[in-house]
Amino acid sequence: MPSAAIPLQIVIGLSAFGAIGGAIGYWTYTKLDRRKKARIKKKYFTKNGGHLLKQLQISSSESRVMIIKVYTAEEMEKATKNFSRSRVLGKGGQGTVYKGVLHDGTVVAIKKSNAVVVDQVVNIVKLLGCCLEYEVPLLVYEYLANDTLAQHLHDGTGLLNFSWEDRIRIAREVAGALACLHNYASPATFHRDIKPSNILLDQNYKAVVSDFGHSKSVPLSKIHITTQVDGTFGYLDPEYFHTGKLTSKSNSISSSDAGEGLVPRFKYLVKHNLLVEILDKQVVQEAMMDDVVLGAKLAKRCMKMKSNRRPSMEEVVADLDIVSVVQHELTTNKF
Repeated sequence: MPSAAIPLQIVIGLSAFGAIGGAIGYWTYTKLDRRKKARIKKKYFTKNGGHLLKQLQISSSESRVMIIKVYTAEEMEKATKNFSRSRVLGKGGQGTVYKGVLHDGTVVAIKKSNAVVVDQVVNIVKLLGCCLEYEVPLLVYEYLANDTLAQHLHDGTGLLNFSWEDRIRIAREVAGALACLHNYASPATFHRDIKPSNILLDQNYKAVVSDFGHSKSVPLSKIHITTQVDGTFGYLDPEYFHTGKLTSKSNSISSSDAGEGLVPRFKYLVKHNLLVEILDKQVVQEAMMDDVVLGAKLAKRCMKMKSNRRPSMEEVVADLDIVSVVQHELTTNKF
């Protein structure tokens, strides 16, 4: 016997029921998924101190304390085009930095890192805000348009586009930032990873110290401490590398390494008195030779193996100020 045909109305009804059921199932799934993601974001927000930060924002709103803005995960994803590779500004051992554009058009640098360090000092990269809705919080920094000192040192032209006065100013700005962190921050902060790639240049080519992923904060009463060695090999204080002892002079040798390109081949020229022969023409034309010698000798002192023979960052600043003032007067009084 032939099987009975199923009425068309029943087929249509079953299809409609299936479609409605599928739609309801999909809606339920997406709603539950959104709730799950919201719970995870809330969990990370609480875990990362979001509620405490909100309280600090309220208490700081009428004071002179800088208020840190708290961004949502959606804002971060939209600003970076969902963390697109095309937005990557740089990668390091402590995380990845993305170029972001906020809803008001402000261009920022957004960092995914393993540590949060906030120090607002002159010539320190400015922290604008953070997002606490991820397992590892995101940091939102000011965007600096003129790349890193390393990029200018290694782009084929070195620092030929920088005057001697600019070179001294950059070295002084870096030293000044470190001196502030050592002596005026509370607690004292040691960067531990000063190198050309961590020195940014803003639109006016002002030097700004960045990337505090390796930094260490210690009470002033314990300024000489033993700690786990951290930083980039080649820029570490040899004494700190071998003993783990961190002192106020540990950054002196790193800053001289970072500033080595500012006074070309300074070790060789100081030792053999061949300054004029190996300096670039711009330095020879613009600088007083006494100032070049002073800068080279200062860098050499910073490179001493034992920390007690190195100058403090305050002494470095004082010596660079002398060179800077003399050079400024020389430039100003030129006919």
